[in-house]
Amino acid sequence: MKKVLVLTFAVMMIACLSLSAFAEVSPTAPVVYDVSVSSYAGGNVNTSYDEETGVYTLVAAANDSNSFSKWEITGDYEIVEGTLESATLKIKCASDVEVSAVFVDENGDVVVDDVQTPDDTVPSTTTPADDSSDAPQTGSNTLSYLALALCVACAVAFISKKQLAK
Repeated sequence: MKKVLVLTFAVMMIACLSLSAFAEVSPTAPVVYDVSVSSYAGGNVNTSYDEETGVYTLVAAANDSNSFSKWEITGDYEIVEGTLESATLKIKCASDVEVSAVFVDENGDVVVDDVQTPDDTVPSTTTPADDSSDAPQTGSNTLSYLALALCVACAVAFISKKQLAK
């Protein structure tokens, strides 16, 4: 009987220690990329970021007699709404992105005097995803408690049997 009890206890301990393999993977932080925005002379750009959807909204506003022409974007991104030729553009980034708004004068010539340096970065920090294989896992301890209760029940049964045998 001692051998059965020791074997049962060993099996339960192994089962309890391996429960983390069945636990749910920990949630990971969303990746947020930097978007550097600049514009040529002739207008400015307003930006916003929606944390819930991960979408950046870019709005170009021309000065005086100028008009918006197009967006020049470097980096990996996906257009969610609008086009590169529309004054309002919504994008979702897959990397850090540099965005420039191009404005033209009434003759259709690009307004190039005084290219503005990047004046806006949305957001200013990057939160990397926790994709490591050693991230802590979360889950239920129900099986651990059941295994422990079974071990205690076996121990009580063994002790009771010994007491009755005397």
